[in-house]
Amino acid sequence: MKNKKMVLWIALMVTEMLLLGCSKKAEAQENPKTGSAKTVVYNSESDFETKPYFNSYDEDDERNGTIIITAYKGNAKIVNIPEKIKGEPVIIINENAFANTNITSVTIPNTVTYIAKLAFKDCSKLTNITIPDSVVGVGQGAFSNCTSLTTVNIGKGFNGGGVNIFFRCINLKTINIDSDNERFSSANGMLLSKDKTILYEYPSASGTFTIPDSVTEIGDLIFAENTRITNITIPNSVTEIGLSAFRNCTSLTSINIPSSVTKIRDGVFARCTSLTSVTFENGSNIQDTDFGKYAFPEGGDDNYYDTHNTLKTAYSTGKAGTYTRQKNGSTWTKK
Repeated sequence: MKNKKMVLWIALMVTEMLLLGCSKKAEAQENPKTGSAKTVVYNSESDFETKPYFNSYDEDDERNGTIIITAYKGNAKIVNIPEKIKGEPVIIINENAFANTNITSVTIPNTVTYIAKLAFKDCSKLTNITIPDSVVGVGQGAFSNCTSLTTVNIGKGFNGGGVNIFFRCINLKTINIDSDNERFSSANGMLLSKDKTILYEYPSASGTFTIPDSVTEIGDLIFAENTRITNITIPNSVTEIGLSAFRNCTSLTSINIPSSVTKIRDGVFARCTSLTSVTFENGSNIQDTDFGKYAFPEGGDDNYYDTHNTLKTAYSTGKAGTYTRQKNGSTWTKK
C-alpha cells in the first residue's frame, strides 16, 4: 500500500513538473478583435543567444540585468520571442540578431523597448511585422532587404528611428501606425509626422509616385536605391528635400522642383544616372548655401557625383528654368 502511495505521489509530482515546464512555453492571450483566448507557444530560451543589459554610467539603472537578444540560433520559421529569458525581461533586440535567417513570422513581446539597427536585415522570407507599443525606437535599416515584407504595424510608443528602417523592402505595401501615437501618423500606407508635413517612409513604389500635398519636408534617404521609380511629383508645399533623398534612382529621367523648395541637401539626386532634365519652376530662388554638394549626377557610371557642381553653378546665375545634359554627360546647361 505504501508503495502504491509512493508511486502515485511521484506520478503527481512528475505531472506537476511537466505542467510547470509547459507553462513557460505556452500562455493564453486574448485576441483583441474577438475577445477569445489563443495559445501562444514561445520558443525555447536555448534558441536565443543573450547578454545582460548593463549601464556602466548608472549602476542603479533598473534595467541592469535585463536581457538583450544578440542572436537567434533556432530552426523554427515562426518565432515567438519570450517575454522573459533566465527570469529577466527581454528589452532589446540587438544589431544583426535575426539577420539573414529564414524566419517567416516573429512576435515581439511588449517588454521590448528597442530594436537595434540591422536587427532583421536580409530576412527575405519575413512577410509582416508588428512593432508593439512598448518599442520606443528602431535603428537604421532594422528591416532592410526584407524583400517579402508587405505589411508593417507600429505601436503607439514608437518615438523615432534611424533612416531607412525598411530600406529595399521592395514589396512593402502598407505601413500602419497606432492612431494614439503622439509623433507619427500614417496615410495611404506612408509613415508621416503627426501633422503629416514630414514624409519619413513610404511603401515600395514603381512607375509614378506622387508626394502628398501636405508634405513640406522629404526625409533623408527616403527614396534612395529605388530603381523602379520613373517619375516623382513633388508638390509646391515642399520646402526641403533631405540628404540623398533620391540617390541611385537610376530609372528617373527628369524632375520638376517647385518654387517652394528653398533647401536641397547634399547628394539628393546623386547616382541618378538616367537623369538628364531638371526644371526649377518659376520663382525658384534657392540660396547658394542651401544648394547641397553633389546634388545632381555628372558623368557616366564611373563618375556618379556632380563633383564639379556644374548644375549648381549654372543655377546660381540662371535660376528658374530647365537644365539638361546628355546621358552620362558631365555638364549641365540651361535650355
